[in-house]
Amino acid sequence: MALFMKSSSRDKKWQFSIDRGGTFTDVIGIDPEDKIHTLKLLSESPDYPDPAIEGIQRILGVSKDETIPEEKVSGIRMGTTVATNAFLERKGTSTALFITRGFRDLLEIGHQARPEIFNLKIQKPRQLYRCVKEVEERINAAGKVIRHLNVKKVEADLMRIRRMGISSVAIVLMHAWENPDHERIVATLARKTGFRQVSVSHEVMPMIKIVGRGQTTVVDAYLTPVLMAYINSVRKFSGNIRLEFMQSSGGITEAHAFTGKDAIMSGPAGGGSLLWFDGQKFRVGPESAGSQPGPACYGRGGPLALTDANLLLGRIIPDYFPSTFGAKGDKPLNKKIVKKMFDGLTETINKSQKNKMTATEAALGFVRIANETMAKAIKEISVSSGYDVRTHALVCFGGAAPQHTCALARILGIREIIIHPLAGLLSAYGIAMADYLRIATRSIVKKLDRKLVKSLHKQFEDMAKPLVSDLVDRGTKKKDISVRRYFDIRPLGSDTFLSIPAVNYGEIHENFYRTYRRHFGFEPIGVPLELVNIRVEVAGKSSTIKEKRAKSAEPVTSYRLPVTNHQLPVTSAKVYFTKEGTKTPVYLRSDLQHGEEVTGPAIVVEDFTTIVIEPGFIATVNEYGHIVLKQKEVIQEKVSVHRHPVMLEVFNHLFMSVAEQMGHTLQNTAHSVNIKE
Repeated sequence: MALFMKSSSRDKKWQFSIDRGGTFTDVIGIDPEDKIHTLKLLSESPDYPDPAIEGIQRILGVSKDETIPEEKVSGIRMGTTVATNAFLERKGTSTALFITRGFRDLLEIGHQARPEIFNLKIQKPRQLYRCVKEVEERINAAGKVIRHLNVKKVEADLMRIRRMGISSVAIVLMHAWENPDHERIVATLARKTGFRQVSVSHEVMPMIKIVGRGQTTVVDAYLTPVLMAYINSVRKFSGNIRLEFMQSSGGITEAHAFTGKDAIMSGPAGGGSLLWFDGQKFRVGPESAGSQPGPACYGRGGPLALTDANLLLGRIIPDYFPSTFGAKGDKPLNKKIVKKMFDGLTETINKSQKNKMTATEAALGFVRIANETMAKAIKEISVSSGYDVRTHALVCFGGAAPQHTCALARILGIREIIIHPLAGLLSAYGIAMADYLRIATRSIVKKLDRKLVKSLHKQFEDMAKPLVSDLVDRGTKKKDISVRRYFDIRPLGSDTFLSIPAVNYGEIHENFYRTYRRHFGFEPIGVPLELVNIRVEVAGKSSTIKEKRAKSAEPVTSYRLPVTNHQLPVTSAKVYFTKEGTKTPVYLRSDLQHGEEVTGPAIVVEDFTTIVIEPGFIATVNEYGHIVLKQKEVIQEKVSVHRHPVMLEVFNHLFMSVAEQMGHTLQNTAHSVNIKE
């Protein structure tokens, strides 16, 4: 695909960007001529040990046993779910927690938040650390030592823990964000004792509130060795090629600086695709079929998943999917087994509910519930951040998303959808475009006044200097480095802060109140403000991929009218938008030129995704090759209120969405602990 060109100079070598997800791994390679090469692989397969290395080898034409030639490749960027999976599956490194005496149960107790306040049987997650040792020491909130560190006891405890076979230690001491001296001593002793991983809270997260600081430090100690093991396995094939990773913050960092706490959101975690019936209502997820065995249509004995529902409804066309499924990886998607399994599930539902539902109606029900689930998540995130989604466009990415995007836009009241030419590989594309990012945070926790703000200039400079130097040392030009400063501010007495750009004192209040009003709908007038943290973000501009403008096509053509243009549908398919199937034209993405229109219903197929254009939507190809979908008219759907296994779950999501949106606002604005819970 030659739609994009590198805009910045670089070595004339290959560059790779890879996103390893739960089901698929997306690979983008940019060759020395700046052309883009793409590949999508199953993340788990008996045919290869690592999909990232396999993808690079296939694109370069290198055999499985060969290392990646350093003379051909200048860099590899990756986003990976390795740390996320280890965290979720509790397969991290055996870890010990060293914490100030009297607080051994602090992380177990947590901050007493009760997300399921009416649940009568709470199942607390198992702690990541294997054992706890109390450290005889104490520093007060002002950073003054009020109890000296008992070094001999620490040494003895470290030796005892090491003999237990524990190789990782998390050190979390009271008020170490203000005075880290005791943590430094304990860390030095731990390294001398031979611990493989030593995570220290004032380095991992130098902020007030020991619970959050402690939990983050434990996660770092638990996951970093797993991450390093994976990086070393990649290094066996990549040699000295520059290896970089996507962090949870959205910025890129070098492999040697990549740690467990930065990797939790490095790659997206799958989940929520399995279809099942609980005896009363339809359910979608939270479990996922993953890539092994995958959905039923993969032909590997997997369960029914959302992909199967889309296949049954004609929204996925097997003829345009690669034949990489089945036991030997050489078969197309198996629609026959999907129909058989849906028939069986529908029979079970009908017997339970005394209904006469068809398999098609069942599949439509599951798709609707999945759409409501996704819409609920979008509402929750947007409301908690103070945004009204109806005033925004919906950017669609991922292999499955374009099959659901019209329905989501209709539920959310969004009029415009944007689908990038590389939507099916957009995570890998984003990794290729990401900047290098370094972040430093320092807790202040003082009443906001003019004198305090004036004194912060030196602190900002001290925080930014080593971050800038680090980027310069790795080869980033100073002109490509930007420094952003932020204040974390809250009304005095509240514990929820908002971030605003660091500005002059005279502008702070206006900026803060404007941001607060957008989030919560009112201003805390008359309440003094408190500066909680200051933060510096240093970004180094990366090589970018410049999108190329397309040439204009013939005058705009609507495919629902008589067609005189040469881009005819390649075929048609029976697609179910309701229980009655609709004969729907199918177009190849490569046939659609700039300026052309397609009126729904229609299907557009491309290499890594299928776009479903539902009735009521018009798709236009813009000058950059993006498909822009516009909803003709936002119509509120009328729903039936009679008892129905699909509608029970739909209303469940609707009611919970309202409650959660209200809850976010109360939680963020309330001063009372009880109200917050």
